[in-house]
Amino acid sequence: MIVKASKKGMQTGIVVTSSLQHATPGAFYAHVKYRRMPKEITADMLRSNVDLLVGGGRRWLIDTCGEGDSYLDAFARRGYRVVGDLEALEQIDSDRVLAVMADRHLPKAAERGDYLPRAVAKSLDILQKRAGKDGFLLMVEGSQVDKAGHKNNLEWLIDEMRDFDKAVGEAMDFADRTPGTLVVVTADHETGGLTIPAFDSDFICPANGINYQFSTKGHTGTMVPVYLYGTGFEQIRGVMDNTDLAKKIMSILELE
Repeated sequence: MIVKASKKGMQTGIVVTSSLQHATPGAFYAHVKYRRMPKEITADMLRSNVDLLVGGGRRWLIDTCGEGDSYLDAFARRGYRVVGDLEALEQIDSDRVLAVMADRHLPKAAERGDYLPRAVAKSLDILQKRAGKDGFLLMVEGSQVDKAGHKNNLEWLIDEMRDFDKAVGEAMDFADRTPGTLVVVTADHETGGLTIPAFDSDFICPANGINYQFSTKGHTGTMVPVYLYGTGFEQIRGVMDNTDLAKKIMSILELE
């Protein structure tokens, strides 16, 4: 989707709390046989023409590319501002940017602070300044919600969800002041099979408390919601296959 948007003339961006080569961000710009091919995915990243990239994955970007030096150097030659921390990102006005914040994935939400909402707010600002009449497409992932689910770690999961909620808030605030913006919030799957049963069988008893239970350390087939806010929200509704959501978004953006 991002590659199609770029070819149409839209500005494009990716902001994640994982490595930039991880499954979700990689799926938006790379085309490889297997998700665990970070070197090949990094090569596709360089070719992708994505205007803004914010996340981890430095360990593969310092590798030598086919141009004789590192991928970081190759991005810089193509006009990207290459930075390594949030403070440097926030000093950028409207340049193309590669912000690599960690060797692999970023730390947990409790350790990385307000990185994600600040990165989202700044990325929206940069892309809006670059966009012109063609607009932009930004993909944001709260990547470690999934990781916490795999670990069945409730405290970590709640921290990541609260962090992601703040990032969504930044996007909704942007939509409020920027007519023509659509915010889409969803997930590719559920992880961990988390349920919230009462401690007592009499659920109406106010003193019975709430329990949290995971059923697996893998993914589940539980349906995930799609939340929409802003211009065009009425064009996406109902129960659908996950691939249909991508098609509907591309239809709205006239990318098909």
